[in-house]
Amino acid sequence: MSKRKFLSDTELEKILAIPESEEDEDYSSDDSVKDPMYNPTAYSSESEEDEEVINNIEEVLESLALEENREESDEEQENRVASEPQIINAVWSEYEGRHKTFTFSGKSGLQVDVPQSVTPFDGFRLFIDDEIINLIVLETNRYAEQQLIAKELKRESRMKKWTPTNSDEMKKFLGLVLWMGLVRCGSIPSYWCTSEIYKNNVAPKVMPRNRFELILANIHFANNETIPKGDRTGKVQPLIDMLQKNTKKLYTQMRIL
Repeated sequence: MSKRKFLSDTELEKILAIPESEEDEDYSSDDSVKDPMYNPTAYSSESEEDEEVINNIEEVLESLALEENREESDEEQENRVASEPQIINAVWSEYEGRHKTFTFSGKSGLQVDVPQSVTPFDGFRLFIDDEIINLIVLETNRYAEQQLIAKELKRESRMKKWTPTNSDEMKKFLGLVLWMGLVRCGSIPSYWCTSEIYKNNVAPKVMPRNRFELILANIHFANNETIPKGDRTGKVQPLIDMLQKNTKKLYTQMRIL
């Protein structure tokens, strides 16, 4: 069934043809008997204007009744159904036979036996093993030699005091770097400062400040001469590859999809 159309006030006024009067009449009392000008015969029958108003009202009511009782045509019904939201009843089925099944037969979790008395240094060595230490030592010494050959060093240059590093010294250097991340000072020389404000006994006991800064200036993880042009991760890619290999070797996670 179609919805009933409601008429606005303007449309009703046009249909009823209500005349506008300059003054509102008062019908609160009937003084027609006292009025000598009252003529009952003049109002005994409906005027033509009243009949027209009544006819208009009857036509409107009749059209509304017909519109309400009219049945929808097939085309109108199809259009109405198409405009209404459709409710789809989904039918679920098992997802079988269309995907591969992989069976995990390995050991999930930690892949090495860690003793109860493990120290932080032992945990560090599980990731930064001898292979990584030897890589850093090799490439740092290589870069320092390249700098000594390629550059004309001044007489007071610190690089003239360079001596090749080794794995033991590199472990101390990396240990100082980690410690500096925990104990923050304003600058690197501050860790070796003898002032009472900055004085500490850690860094001076591990290695001299000049030696630390010299290793820091030459630290390398790859051969600069073999890095492809435009490779933005070439200088650290060998270290990243070794760290990924050690991480995969230490821990395996089984994913449940």
